This record gives sequence, structure tokens and C-alpha cells, in this order.
Amino acid sequence: MRLLGDANKILLTGISCVGKSTTAPLIADKVGFEYFDLDLALQKHFGRSIEKIRNDYFSGYDFRCDAAEVLQRLLEMHDNIVIALPPDGLRDAFLPVIRNLGCFTVVLMDKPKNIMNRLKFYDADSNPIPSPVTEENAWWYLRDIERDISFYRKWYKKADLSVYISGLEPQAAADKVIRMIDLKIHENGKGSVFHQLLATQASYGSHTV
Repeated sequence: MRLLGDANKILLTGISCVGKSTTAPLIADKVGFEYFDLDLALQKHFGRSIEKIRNDYFSGYDFRCDAAEVLQRLLEMHDNIVIALPPDGLRDAFLPVIRNLGCFTVVLMDKPKNIMNRLKFYDADSNPIPSPVTEENAWWYLRDIERDISFYRKWYKKADLSVYISGLEPQAAADKVIRMIDLKIHENGKGSVFHQLLATQASYGSHTV
């Protein structure tokens, strides 16, 4: 495992609807970092929906190569940043960028049933659509979530930290991630910009985590 440096580039990943895009901005707000969602950054960069972008590529790997370039530009342009990655954010093309730029990676984890309750659906243009989940077909979606958890497990083992957020409200989940990042850094004998920001906030009467 690489030595952990300053945790000023924090990347959150996890399977779809685990809570990345809800938790990540709360973390950023708490520590005064900028927040970006990589999917939204890709949509802005390419000028179309994430589904249409992915469909333009022959393979998922080809898509990830170009997406990794957008991620690299974001990371190089911003010193203190939290980014919500897609579920495949720790695969192949993303990893060299993440490692070369000294990012701290966090996988969010939750129970399949909790994830199913947060499922959101969108059309090809990224517009929200009504949920098709019913009592009769819920088992199918639950099975699909369980398969995703199993599929991504080997890549998520590459993360610096995994955080289980079952039963937590969004702010409590964000606070837990912050606390565990700080503990992980100090286990490895490193001070951090991240910790210094927390200490500064505490001195001004901010809520502790």
C-alpha cells in the first residue's frame, strides 16, 4: 500500500445509488473543499448526457481512458477537492491518474436493501423518470445490486479506505467519512492539510466530527 500523503484530493466511489453524490458535497462543505461530480463534469465537457457519452465508445475501457483525462484536468486545476466518481472509478485507466496525483480514495458501502430504496432512474438525456420498481419486481433490482457489489469488489480493494454507512443520515455519513480519513492518515504517521483544516474549524467553534 502506498504511503498516504496530504488528503487534499479525496475521491469517493461505490456502486450506483450508494450515496456518493449526496455524501461527497457534504464532506466538501464541512472541510471547505471544492466539490465535483465526475459524471456531471463529463457531461459538461462532452456536451451530452452520460449515457450517450458512454454509448459513443466501443468499449468501457475506451470511455474510461477519455474520462480519466477529464479527471486528471480537474485534479490538476484544484488543490483542495472532493470528487464523486462513477462506480468504475477505480478501474484500469483511472488508477494511474489517481495514484500519480496522490489522491485519497474512499469506497462507500451499504446494505443492498438500503441502496435499493435510494434507486433513481433517468432517461437517455439524464432527465429523471418515475421508478419502475414494484413489490413484484423488487427482488430483481435487489439481485442486480448484489451482483454489482460482487463485481466491483476486486477494484474497491484498491481504495485507501472503505466506509460502511448503513443506517446513517447523509450528514452523519459525511462526518463518519471525515473522521475515518483523519484516523487513517494518522495511523500512517502523516499530518495533513485535511487535519489542519479540521483543527482550524474547531478553534473557531465548528462542530467536531
